Amino acid sequence: MKKLGYILFVGVIATICILPVAVMPWQTEKAVGNEQLASFPELRKEDGSFNTGILNEFSDYFADHFGLRHEMITLNDQLTGTVLKTLDSSSVLLGKDDWLFYKSTLADYTGAELFTARQSYAAAHVLGLMQEYCEENGIGFCFTIAPNKNSLYGGQMPARYTAASVRNAQLLQQQMEQQNVRYVDLFKTLSDHEEQLYYRRDSHWNMRAHSWQHRLC
Repeated sequence: MKKLGYILFVGVIATICILPVAVMPWQTEKAVGNEQLASFPELRKEDGSFNTGILNEFSDYFADHFGLRHEMITLNDQLTGTVLKTLDSSSVLLGKDDWLFYKSTLADYTGAELFTARQSYAAAHVLGLMQEYCEENGIGFCFTIAPNKNSLYGGQMPARYTAASVRNAQLLQQQMEQQNVRYVDLFKTLSDHEEQLYYRRDSHWNMRAHSWQHRLC
């Protein structure tokens, strides 16, 4: 029985390894979203010389076209999200209740990379010059910042991250007030709204938030 167990275990592992290659000839892999799938490599370059990078190019091609690719990626995300409470992604962070956030917003959320006084002053000064130019040409000017998703829904962020008491948007807003730059505070407008205004698994505003944006404009 022990030997049979070993045989079954090896058979299952071998099947998992072979299956993606075995189904490749019958599967047409399509791009998801805006990803660009690698093309099958050519043995010769356009000038007729041997393509020395053919192995690397084939590796890229296989990574984009192996059988059941989308199904395996989905299964991997489901397993890591359910068991490990994280995502196998360099750009997306899994929050509470399956909320998704961009990792690129972490530095601002935690206050790890705040503007210096000079940087916030310079940014506001440039906006002031833009406002001055617009007014000289009879054009109305008003600046706003679209809040990061975790700026409004920090309660859905993983508990291991602590929200900063001051962030770059606030530092810039203070300078804009001092330099008389016209500004609409979307942080306050959207945070005062009881309805959910961002998609749970997307970084974009939902249709309700867009309707509020049009009212402000």
